[in-house]
Amino acid sequence: MELTGAYSDCVREQVLATLNGQQVIEVELSGTTVMDCGGFGALMALRNATRDDRVRLRLLNPAPPVGQLLDLLHAERVFEIIPSRSGSR
Repeated sequence: MELTGAYSDCVREQVLATLNGQQVIEVELSGTTVMDCGGFGALMALRNATRDDRVRLRLLNPAPPVGQLLDLLHAERVFEIIPSRSGSR
């Protein structure tokens, strides 16, 4: 699966449409093998859209290529990142 700029608006809109007062959003990334700056921007936009409601955004099990990008961007400063149990990140 790809999380790129081509899909970013769709992803953000789908998640925001299903919030229903939840306090934690978990984004499963184990099947995401490609993420570009547009995809990361979608995650940031989602975070920004929910920040006032004190919603926590967790990124779960990023696949190795995505985990490397998140590390490079120091995404742990913004998101709670839960690596896979196998430690493949």
